[in-house]
Amino acid sequence: MELVNNARTHSLLQTKLKELGHANAQIKFIKAEAPIARPLEKPPDEPTAVAQPEIAPAVATAKRDKQAPASINAEEFKNDPLIQKALEIFKGQIVEVRS
Repeated sequence: MELVNNARTHSLLQTKLKELGHANAQIKFIKAEAPIARPLEKPPDEPTAVAQPEIAPAVATAKRDKQAPASINAEEFKNDPLIQKALEIFKGQIVEVRS
């Protein structure tokens, strides 16, 4: 809440709303209670047991291929503009980069 409920954020949002035609907009952040967990919907009962074994090996192989870690240069990572922006927004710092 402290990261967004400040004068800078209010000013930025009011400026953007003004640009969109809402000149007299007021902003107020309210922390809502956690939403009530809804039970998952049960999928319809359909005979899919025959199709599953044929599809599963291809899906498992594709997932395994995507999960292979890419090698990252530590200096590239530290100097990446998106990483720098995230650090600025969340007031963070990089302690250690492992590859």
